[in-house]
Amino acid sequence: MASTRTPKKNASVSLGEEVTASVRGEVRRAVSAATQRATLLRSIASQVSALTTEILVDSTPEQHRQRAHELRGVVLHGLTVLAELQHINGRLETLATLQETITAATTE
Repeated sequence: MASTRTPKKNASVSLGEEVTASVRGEVRRAVSAATQRATLLRSIASQVSALTTEILVDSTPEQHRQRAHELRGVVLHGLTVLAELQHINGRLETLATLQETITAATTE
């Protein structure tokens, strides 16, 4: 009776290729998410720029408070987006480590 089992080396190469493809897909998703956040940050930077130019020296105290409140909201939004980018960066670093591990395991 002939064995239908795949030799271990071929199985690990196949598994390695499958995992590598999954990692590449995950990297593509992470890069896409990072690009979206970068675009959002550019928009936030424009909002901050517009708000700061609207804060005039001769404005009333109430106008200063209103602009400061608006600016605080935009800055908090920017910080949230930056935190998301930091999370994506961590994912990319983890995926790079995983890719290195897969490469080392499949070349042995």
